[in-house]
Amino acid sequence: MILDNCILDGVKFNAAKFYKLSFCSASLNNCVFKNCHFQNVDFRNANLINSDFTGANFKDCRFDDVMVDRVQYFNNRLNTEDFIEYLSNIHR
Repeated sequence: MILDNCILDGVKFNAAKFYKLSFCSASLNNCVFKNCHFQNVDFRNANLINSDFTGANFKDCRFDDVMVDRVQYFNNRLNTEDFIEYLSNIHR
């Protein structure tokens, strides 16, 4: 599924499974992805500012050039290289 360039600000997901999905250049500002599973999901150039990924886990996802600030992540379910080293410590 391709959701490139979509504006999904403020959307809330709980325990959703995202597989082979593209959010390239999408706006995911203030989104909640609580306990979600992401596999082969492409977030390149997405806006993840103020988003919450608490309890989420990742496998083979892409996060090149994402906009991050105040992204929340709590729990120990990460990966995709530890959620890209917790989004390079939140500040780029």
